[in-house]
Formats: sequence, C-alpha cells, structure tokens
Amino acid sequence: MHEQDLRTLWVLNRVEALGSFAAAGRELGLTRAAVSRLIAQSERRLGVRLAHRSTRQVQLTERARALVAASQSALATLGAAVAALGEDEGALRGPLRIGCSHALGRHVLMPALWPFLREHPGVRLDLQLSDGLEDLLAQRLDFTVRLGPLPDSSLVARPVGHVALLLVASPEVVARFPPPQTPADLRPWPAIALKPPSAPVRRPWRFAMAGGEIVMPLDEPAAEVNSPDAGLDMARAGLGLAMLPRYLVRDDVAAGRLQAVLPQHMVQGPAVHVCTTQRDLLPERVSRLLQALVPALRAALADA
Repeated sequence: MHEQDLRTLWVLNRVEALGSFAAAGRELGLTRAAVSRLIAQSERRLGVRLAHRSTRQVQLTERARALVAASQSALATLGAAVAALGEDEGALRGPLRIGCSHALGRHVLMPALWPFLREHPGVRLDLQLSDGLEDLLAQRLDFTVRLGPLPDSSLVARPVGHVALLLVASPEVVARFPPPQTPADLRPWPAIALKPPSAPVRRPWRFAMAGGEIVMPLDEPAAEVNSPDAGLDMARAGLGLAMLPRYLVRDDVAAGRLQAVLPQHMVQGPAVHVCTTQRDLLPERVSRLLQALVPALRAALADA
C-alpha cells in the first residue's frame, strides 16, 4: 500500500464520520484544500473515483464508503497501538471517551468511574451520554456501556448484569385504586410509557407470573417519555404508574415519595454490556479502567 493511500484512508474515515471535508480537515489539522488534494491524488493513482464534487458540497462515492467500512476496524487497531506507545504502567494519561445512556451513566457508571479517575489524574474523561445507539468507530469512543440487545455483532461485549426494575407510583395515585392482585388490575391506572430514541415502539410492561411471562402493551398511556429520568419526574408528580430501573427509584421508595406496585412480579430488566471494537491492543488507560470497571459495574447492578 502506498503511504499516501493510508493517509487517505484516515481522511475518508473522518469525512464519512463528520459529514464534510472541512470538518475532517479541522479535526486532522488540515485545510479543506489539503484534504481535497490528498483524495484527488489517491484517485489518480488508484484509478477510482472516491468523491463526488460540486460547487456546493462533496460526497463520498459508494466505493469510497465501502472502503471506509472495510478499513474501520484496522484503523481503530492502528490507532490504539499508536496511543498505547505513550503510556507506561505508572502514569496513565490521555483522553478517555465513553458512551452510555443518561440514567445508567449518571446513576451507575459515573460513581464506578470516580475511584479510577482520582487515582489517575492524567486521564481526561470525555463522557458522552445519549439514549440513542452510539457508533464507537464514528464517534471515536473507547467503549460504551449499552442496555439491551446488541445489534452490532462485530463488537466485543463484556456482560456486566441486568437492570432490576420496579413499577412505581406516588402515594396519591396508589390511593385512588384498589390494591392490584394481578397485572390485569392495572388497566384502569394511568400509565407512563417509555420509548427511548433507539426503540421503534413503546416498551411494554412485562410481569413474571406462575404460568409464564405476561406482556402488557401500553396502547393509550397517560404520558410518554423518552428517558427514565423524565418518567421518574412524572411519577413523583402523581401523573401515573411507571416501570423504571430500581437504581433510579429506590431512594424515593425508601423515603415514601413513591410506592412499589406488584414488586413480586417484576421480570429481569435489560442486559448491560461494556462494548469495545476490539479485545486486544487497547490503550493502557482503557485496558486498566476496564479491569476495574467491569467488576465494579457487576457489583453495582447486583446491589441496585
């Protein structure tokens, strides 16, 4: 491979991730003209069109996007190997980019991170909280902590447990209805539905019964939210019944601000995985953090 083509691969990768030559150039310390010139030189040498150009915009060709997809894993491996050169076991330093959902990040991940960050002040945390699915390569994340199924089979996933769930409502809402004996008794109750940005439909309520699991779709909820934190606020305000992570509501339940409903019938919540794009050649700061973080997250979820 020609040295300049390797540089072009890095540039194409960032153009695809960031959406423009100008943005890729800013990140890589190159002018827009330099980016365009580098790609044009590779086009002439390879005899392949890599970008469609007009007076208003530049777009990667289908063959260029296929090249980016095929080379992303190898580029991530090279980047990790180079990053690891500057680290030694005694003094970790450098950026640490982590992705996680909002509620899990704030209430479970962040407390587990603090001991490591205090011990290694040279490590700079860049925590990206989002309830959508992160693209580790495009966002240049070192790892993510993900809830639920993993659609990307290329990820290296370390299971750390499941989220325990509770169905909760304010004492005022609970007092308005007869004590429920089965999930069917909840149909008259106002429901607060959760539909995360990455989910195509509202999450149904699931209950564990003697005859098997019961699924209750929320066809006409009193309210719909896209994050557990918003659902918690609505439940506290007396707007309805919400099925939420136990780590999020346990303090409110202990203080009497919320009451658990049918706690004996709760099913296991979504699985939690720590995901990387590769198993080996991780930067030392990432490898060392994962060694401490994975067991800490397992303990936190088991205790939640």
